[in-house]
Amino acid sequence: MRSRWYKYGLWIVGLVLLVIYGFWDPAAHAVFPRCPVRQYTGWLCPGCGSQRALHALLHGDWGHAWQLHPLLLLSLPYLALGLWLDQLSRPSARLLRWRRRLYGPVASYLVLGLILLYWLLRNLW
Repeated sequence: MRSRWYKYGLWIVGLVLLVIYGFWDPAAHAVFPRCPVRQYTGWLCPGCGSQRALHALLHGDWGHAWQLHPLLLLSLPYLALGLWLDQLSRPSARLLRWRRRLYGPVASYLVLGLILLYWLLRNLW
């Protein structure tokens, strides 16, 4: 079981990253990492555009964020649900079953397949 301080630390790091991405535009500052896959192959990787999309989301520009990385927007409810389920101190048996279905091994393979399909389609489109 993870300690409480570990979870607090992850939340603090996440909030600091949100503040950084809210104040500084990754497209305008060289301090943000560039994609090595795009640099060396010319292909967009599954994460390409996610930094700029996050910046757009934090500024309320949903349309621009969708243009940059639609999968990021579609995954936000799934990620939020996972965070919520992970934070429950005593989940019921029903919630544990749902967590196993949505975030277990089979779901992980489905998510991986979706990401690979997205990667392929965004480069062929």
